Amino acid sequence: MKIYLTTIITTFSILLSAQQSSNVINSSGLPTTVDFNKVNSITGGKVLNYSDIQGTPYMYKDYKKIKIGEFADIIPARYNAYTDEIEIKLNEKVQSLPKEKAYSHIKFLDSNEMLMYVVDNTQKGYFYVLSDGDIKLLRKNAIRFIDEQPAQSSYATPQPAKFIELKPTYFFYKDSQLLPIKKENDLVTFFPQRDIKKILKDRKLKLENEKDLVILTNLLN
Repeated sequence: MKIYLTTIITTFSILLSAQQSSNVINSSGLPTTVDFNKVNSITGGKVLNYSDIQGTPYMYKDYKKIKIGEFADIIPARYNAYTDEIEIKLNEKVQSLPKEKAYSHIKFLDSNEMLMYVVDNTQKGYFYVLSDGDIKLLRKNAIRFIDEQPAQSSYATPQPAKFIELKPTYFFYKDSQLLPIKKENDLVTFFPQRDIKKILKDRKLKLENEKDLVILTNLLN
């Protein structure tokens, strides 16, 4: 039997509306709560709309067609990598997708990209699935808010508020655990039964190269 997301949307819409308070920026420049299209500027002492800020918090600014888990609906959505939220549009109303298991797999139909919501004992959030299997290769994209900076002197130029995309980070996901891909020796520890150094050397694979990481993951599976 087909299950439609629109038939249960009222179940969690109340929860979503309760989340929509002003963003508070922590020391890392990342948000602590959700508010659509708004950011509190600590420096300026005011609320900024996204349109007031250089850059974009979205991986794709336009809404794209997605399918969520086992639900039959095809709905418009976009990924806000600043708030780490999937913003969905239903009946012209924008809401944040609940971070629950039933909605944890999101497929962007046009690009065939897959986002997965992951929770382990070190962190949680949305990750792009680059390679699937018992061992998954995941990529974490994040966007940071840089607050506006007033001119420090009459000779200096004030700096506007902006969003900047951070360098992506990569993880293996195995047995419900995120394994950060940083150093070759880390992989040796993660997969003691495999000769990781030999695989990397024979295949001339670099951990800094995304395509090489996909190849490595496929070999490990």
